[in-house]
Amino acid sequence: KSSAGGPIRLATRAPTSAAHDIVVLSASRDSEIAFWDERAKLGVFTHALIQGLYGQADRAQRIGNGDFNLTIGELRQYATEFIRNRLDALYDKQARTQNPVFTGSDNLV
Repeated sequence: KSSAGGPIRLATRAPTSAAHDIVVLSASRDSEIAFWDERAKLGVFTHALIQGLYGQADRAQRIGNGDFNLTIGELRQYATEFIRNRLDALYDKQARTQNPVFTGSDNLV
């Protein structure tokens, strides 16, 4: 949020080349707004990452395999689903779109 209470838009550029073991995580596409969860007191993306990193992504049905090795792919899928579900709950299924962007290999642990 800006000091005036409105959203902040940051323009980013995807790296033209990166090492194979680097992953860039973005809360949303550059044309979207990253939403705030007032009840949780943090961004919806940040909330998803925290839950995912604490193991929910590896244990989630249809996403994780429960092997205690969290992959970027599991985290990406978990964050995407978490954000969609949370925005539906926060905004009573009104059209809100936030698609996290994970640049890098899904297989990285």
